[in-house]
Amino acid sequence: MTRLVLCAALCGLTILLALATAILQSQNRHRGLALDSVKEECDMLEAANGEGCELILAQDHGPLPLERADQRGTSPRSSVRKGVTVP
Repeated sequence: MTRLVLCAALCGLTILLALATAILQSQNRHRGLALDSVKEECDMLEAANGEGCELILAQDHGPLPLERADQRGTSPRSSVRKGVTVP
């Protein structure tokens, strides 16, 4: 009798754990999608700010030399952030 009660309790706890895991995974997916949209928005803002900085520096110091991404080994998007220094 005791063994039957312990096995039933263990089975019940296993089912509860599986349900809790499924709920948490569902919430994590929604949070991940929201975080991805915020990250994309931040990337767009960084690109816009980088272009603005390039224009300001070009007005102060003349046109900036173009750097090819494959020469430096970085992506073109990161060249905006790395190539701009504000005095």
